Amino acid sequence: MINSSATIRDIIEAAWRPISPFWPLQSIVSVNPLQGLEYLPFDQAIVHAQHLWGRTPLPDTISTANRISIKWCQSLMDLGQARIGIVSKRRTLFDTWKSLAVWDTELTRPCPTLRSWLDKDPVDLIAHHINELGITLDQGAELLTLTLTSLPGWASHVRYLDQWASGHPTDIQTDFLAIRLSIIRAVGQDSEIVRWVTTPPVPNPDFINYQAIRDAESDYIPSLIQRLESAINHPSPSESPDLQMAFCIDVRSEPIRRAIESAGPYQTFGIAGFFNIPIQISDHLSLETHPSCPVIMRPEYRIHDRRPASTWLAHSLKSWHMIQRGIRYLYRTLKYTFSAPFALVEIVGGSLGIAMAIRTLFPAVAHMATPQKIHATPRLPSVLDALTAIPLEDQIRYTEGALRTMGLTDNFAPIILICGHGSSTQNNAFATALDCGACGGQPGDRNARVLAQLLNSPDVRQALHSRDISIPDSTLFMAALHNTTTDHISLFDDSLLPPNGIQQAILERFKSHLPAIQSICAHRRLTQLGHPTDVRLATRLAIKLSVDWAQIRPEWGLSGNASIIVGDRELTRDLDLGGRSFLQSYNWHSDLDGRILVSLLDSAVVVAHWINSQYLFSTINPTAFGSGSKVTHNITGKHSVMQGNASDIMTGLPMQSLYRRPGEPYHAPVRLTIGIMAPIDRVIGSIKQSPTPLQLIINQWAHLVVIDPITRRVSRITHTELLAHCSA
Repeated sequence: MINSSATIRDIIEAAWRPISPFWPLQSIVSVNPLQGLEYLPFDQAIVHAQHLWGRTPLPDTISTANRISIKWCQSLMDLGQARIGIVSKRRTLFDTWKSLAVWDTELTRPCPTLRSWLDKDPVDLIAHHINELGITLDQGAELLTLTLTSLPGWASHVRYLDQWASGHPTDIQTDFLAIRLSIIRAVGQDSEIVRWVTTPPVPNPDFINYQAIRDAESDYIPSLIQRLESAINHPSPSESPDLQMAFCIDVRSEPIRRAIESAGPYQTFGIAGFFNIPIQISDHLSLETHPSCPVIMRPEYRIHDRRPASTWLAHSLKSWHMIQRGIRYLYRTLKYTFSAPFALVEIVGGSLGIAMAIRTLFPAVAHMATPQKIHATPRLPSVLDALTAIPLEDQIRYTEGALRTMGLTDNFAPIILICGHGSSTQNNAFATALDCGACGGQPGDRNARVLAQLLNSPDVRQALHSRDISIPDSTLFMAALHNTTTDHISLFDDSLLPPNGIQQAILERFKSHLPAIQSICAHRRLTQLGHPTDVRLATRLAIKLSVDWAQIRPEWGLSGNASIIVGDRELTRDLDLGGRSFLQSYNWHSDLDGRILVSLLDSAVVVAHWINSQYLFSTINPTAFGSGSKVTHNITGKHSVMQGNASDIMTGLPMQSLYRRPGEPYHAPVRLTIGIMAPIDRVIGSIKQSPTPLQLIINQWAHLVVIDPITRRVSRITHTELLAHCSA
């Protein structure tokens, strides 16, 4: 018998611990689906995951309760797909549900006592259900956990709403558990529920195939170490570059960085794609505001993106865009209102049919004629107010942090491009997963423009000079955007260049190299996608795929990721890493106290692990941790996808992003290999100060490889060796 509210709150908290948050489609964030089990060694976590998520088949009681729960979740957590909403921010999730549940005959008919339950507080109601089942406290804790893991997608979304979203006036996790448990008891037999909780699950070694992971790692890790050993003993000679570029550490940046460096005297760096500037962007054309930094951070400043008010084009675009918004709003209102769709088909069905035929047969033509193309063009003139929106002290802090993080503190080239990245796809629910995750699922061009603007500021440069970072007056920072679907690079703010100067000549020469660079990278990408073509035709085909709304796989995204290399570019410049490595620039010479390395371990390395884990588990079990096939996806609530019209929401990656064809994975399921170029004592010392990476390596969620630039040795540090170092 549970009498203490403190006790029930403890087991509620414990029940939620294995559940990872799931961000909505508007800003997809890669998360380890077993994040709540990272305190366990990897092999034990796999066994425990099977116990929690791998219980099949579900009892009839739980299957029925899931079907009814899904119906309620779709309504209670809708973000506007329904024209008539039932949720009010002034009421809790539980209060909204209980006011309507009394009218649900699927609940009241089998359970006449339902009304008497609804007067209770959610915590008291959960305790009431456990007590009535006559189970022990430990079994009650198991019941609450299985209540969540038997509908894990919706539970993960609730976890996100509780931890990261705003506007919920109560503990939504407790409300959700109270609702779920009430539905289970309303439609099921208590004896069957007790058997479900107390019966040990049948072992299922295929739920997560640990042997497949080890086999893939035995192929990858020795090969990576061998190439790093060759590179550390035969470093690429450094040259004085004409142009430098800072790219996101995203694995898709690695091939194009290599192509750029082979085209001329160019040098590249890797840094998180929001360029260390936590901002939100307010677009005065689209009238939308969105964060442009990692979703686990809070934007510190709002940057306004305005078109020059005096231009006729700006006025025309804004007027047209507002007309567009009105038409789209009216159309969607009619489409989703239950009484209007039949009449809507009669009125506009013919014209939409013609439009669909054009988009299907001639996607490039349709794309060029689409009004959205106008405001999506990155080269429209616009002004960012970063210099006025961000105080000078913070401008200095952000710029110094960005430069020191990637080791760019001297030897500045005449032109330095800050290059964000984004993607271009059509009809893709997972589009934000292909844009910059560091920018909250948005393209990173505005962050690049903000950093370039700050670094061109005389006040910022003067302050940086007093901090031993002397940027020559002849150095100009500019912004760029790498389209990861077509490998096109757009350049911004060309007007900043002085005419007929050395910088103009360098930039024109670089521009002349871009078509060949794009063709080489597009050809490589298309070959991996299974579209072999002549290199001269690759760019055109890549663009065609990016605008084709029937294309299920316009690019592989981050599929294939396997390692993160934290170190000097000289180490990896001559290595073809196959687009499988996150490349974070790091200069160990200028980090004597190891603070920068600790920061990178806690940020870039942890995020790379999240991405790697999502791809690993989505590949190894697409049903439990992926999202199945795109063919049968439906969007629900404007925030998630489900299979068919009444499944749990799917929280992982679709099979088309992981598999060449059924049964043939493209992504090799490996745990992240963390390669760090620094003296081994500094690496160990920094990891000891970073609890999360330390836990990941000791519990074998990730592997550690140290590239020691002093001894010129590449060593794999096992979890037992790391433990010995930490205890010494």
